Amino acid sequence: MFLLASPLILSSCEPFPVNPPVNVSTAAKDVLVLCEGNFMWGNAQMDLLRMDSMRMDQDIYRMVNGTGIGDVLQHGILLGNSYFLSVNNSGKVVKIDAGNLRLKQMNPNLSSPRYLMAVNGNIWVTDLYSNKISLLDTGTLALNKTVDLKGWTEQMVAWNGDVFVANYAGGVHGFTSDGSRNASPVLKTDSTTQYLVVDSKNRLWAMSTKQGKGKLYQFATPNQENPSLVLDLGADVSRLTINPAGDTLYFLTPTAVKKMDVNATQLSDIQVFASGFQQAYALGISPDNQYLMVGDAKDFVSNGKLSMYSMKTGSLVKTFSTGVNPSAFVFKP
Repeated sequence: MFLLASPLILSSCEPFPVNPPVNVSTAAKDVLVLCEGNFMWGNAQMDLLRMDSMRMDQDIYRMVNGTGIGDVLQHGILLGNSYFLSVNNSGKVVKIDAGNLRLKQMNPNLSSPRYLMAVNGNIWVTDLYSNKISLLDTGTLALNKTVDLKGWTEQMVAWNGDVFVANYAGGVHGFTSDGSRNASPVLKTDSTTQYLVVDSKNRLWAMSTKQGKGKLYQFATPNQENPSLVLDLGADVSRLTINPAGDTLYFLTPTAVKKMDVNATQLSDIQVFASGFQQAYALGISPDNQYLMVGDAKDFVSNGKLSMYSMKTGSLVKTFSTGVNPSAFVFKP
């Protein structure tokens, strides 16, 4: 039996055969809800929010593929007709069909993958431990190249045609699309830098969370080593996000969602969008700018909760039960 199974284990880039017990079909507005689970518990879970019927299909990856997705479901992106998902402690990236959610490919040979970004035929994968970024082929998930970057790497963003990467040790590093270092200096930020967005004025915003105290940095150009603006948020903040128009920043505190116009220059300009969470842990905005979604991890061991708000009125639309520690959303365009 081991000899029969070994080609599936060792060949990370071959299609992974499954005999799914349940057939599903996703709709145009369905949203993946990624639930980390608990480290070393193997209870990560992928839920599916059916926007047309306003219902949640829990643990749908297991339903379709006959097995759990792994340990700590970190991040996901949609590219073409496939979802790509990083499973951190399992050391793998999986590729599933966006229509029926069946597993298509897997690369289980990564260290501790964090965030994903599609760039010129590759999926860039940041990492917690490996001191490098992996570039995987979008078709096969074969490793095409590694990019050296010492330290724990986090979110990435496209800015002025290049790829900029947040380094948890501090700084934002720029690379050309082929993985070479670009000409920009390392943009100076504190350690624990994790989150990056680009606004409608083509300015980069970065967030760090050193010792539980958040800082927000604004950079006008890639050649600007020092930030134009630094705001000491003075709270345990996370999940920096921007609306589709690129004119309003959103982020989380443990109990609230806060927002700030990108032209704001002082803390008094920050407003509370929604509040009352036990442990706000995930934040996403639908591509049509209709809904803002918050994942509440509660006590980090119980099933979580998703709260959906109207972007127009700020009112609560509906809540849903989720898997443990809902931490990210993947929207269809």
